[in-house]
Amino acid sequence: MASSLLAVDQRTGRTVWKVDRPENVHSFSTPLAHGRELIVPGSYQLDSYALATGKPLWKVRGLTYQVKSVPVVDNGVLYFNGWAPGGEASERLELPAFPEMRQRFDTNKDGKLSKDEIPKPWLPGNWDMQDLDKDGLLDQRDWQYYSMRRTSSNATMAIRLGGSGDITETHVLWRYDKSLPDVPAVLLYRGALYLVRNGGILQTLDPATGKVQKQGRLPDALDEYYASPVAGDGKVYCISRNGNVTVLEAGSQWGVAASSDLGEEVFATPAIVDGHLWVRTATQLYDFAAPRP
Repeated sequence: MASSLLAVDQRTGRTVWKVDRPENVHSFSTPLAHGRELIVPGSYQLDSYALATGKPLWKVRGLTYQVKSVPVVDNGVLYFNGWAPGGEASERLELPAFPEMRQRFDTNKDGKLSKDEIPKPWLPGNWDMQDLDKDGLLDQRDWQYYSMRRTSSNATMAIRLGGSGDITETHVLWRYDKSLPDVPAVLLYRGALYLVRNGGILQTLDPATGKVQKQGRLPDALDEYYASPVAGDGKVYCISRNGNVTVLEAGSQWGVAASSDLGEEVFATPAIVDGHLWVRTATQLYDFAAPRP
């Protein structure tokens, strides 16, 4: 099924507008409504649309093929993290465009490429994922998707909002590509950008430059991470898949204040509302709050 973006009237359910997104295949991220625009991360690029009409406003190229985290906006700057297997610099491979591939290697002249026709060094490792229409062959759309995947980049980035059209070269303020999270979003809190990745590796970046301020491991929480870090009252909360909770003293030079174990899996990001920290585990919903006077 072709990718698209749909807006419906919340009262009637009727379609207000619909925009096709044929270049997008994989995305698990949640769009962000900001001002009068809707910011949508997707395969290989970040797109912005007018909320009222769906008109494309701007895009930033160079994302990885499968994004999962959500964007964060502060003071006119958007921060975003994207990571997927194969997005490391060592895995990058520039492939010929499809017309050249077809001219050189389409031996049976059917206009598509089979496994036997593609040189082994360029053969997709996961053929079914690249064969979007599942016909056993790669056509121009399939090859373009595969080529973009082989040149995709894992990165945390800062983007100055505004502009129109392709703003990749003009509005990307910085990129950082070391020890990146897979699923968790970045957290911006009290002048520091927090990233937590599998293995319990936590680092803070300078939001203005992307330079590392501190990196370390969370003790007793060397685990996978799906929940995004959250913050409040001078503390940052990180919860691993197995339910290991780490409480940090917020700051660029963060320190561990406390740790605990919920005893079961946690995939959902906690919510902080009116002095309460809500945590959803595999079987329970917890409400943590300071005692009332």
